[in-house]
Amino acid sequence: MPVWDSKKLGFFMQMIETVIKPNRLDAVETALAKMDVGFVPKVLLKICANDTDVEQAVNVIIEAARTGEVGDGKISFTQSPRW
Repeated sequence: MPVWDSKKLGFFMQMIETVIKPNRLDAVETALAKMDVGFVPKVLLKICANDTDVEQAVNVIIEAARTGEVGDGKISFTQSPRW
């Protein structure tokens, strides 16, 4: 019996986010391929920046990451409290 049964929740799809050791990526990719699960490796960056630096940081990320191909990535924003 699986530990997690998504059918009980009634969702069509669910986003799975996981943190793994870099040296285990190939093993995870192979295991997902056996399940016929689509997998496109990406890197998730989480960056905290002052409000005054956000526009410049976003522009730098876009300039450095853009290839012009579909799937270059997405950028989203979430407010973070100051400590």
